[in-house]
Amino acid sequence: MPKEDRLRRVVMLCRDFARNLAYYRVGQKDEHRHLFDPAKNDGANFWRVINSNCIDVCVLEWCKLFADERGKHYWGKIVTDPAGFQKGLLRHLELDEAAFQKEIEAMRRYRDKFLAHLDS
Repeated sequence: MPKEDRLRRVVMLCRDFARNLAYYRVGQKDEHRHLFDPAKNDGANFWRVINSNCIDVCVLEWCKLFADERGKHYWGKIVTDPAGFQKGLLRHLELDEAAFQKEIEAMRRYRDKFLAHLDS
């Protein structure tokens, strides 16, 4: 796949991640919590599922970008300065490399055990 096409797809992944995170966060705001309460809303289950799906999509897209080093869309295959990008990312997140690896492992575990494969 040409680098330009891959970059376009990574931008789409980032967009989808950001959109779903925004939708999830809106659902968590106090003014929308009544949507999740069956006593106040007959469609509460629908809104619960939608909100949960938004965070699940975030996990899937995030893992494509940060947790799958062999994946087509892994950040290390996209950026022109991987060392500089990683340094800036860790500084922005206020994490060291070991702490970021723990986050990657947690996201990967959630994805593998509950989203992608639903282990028993």
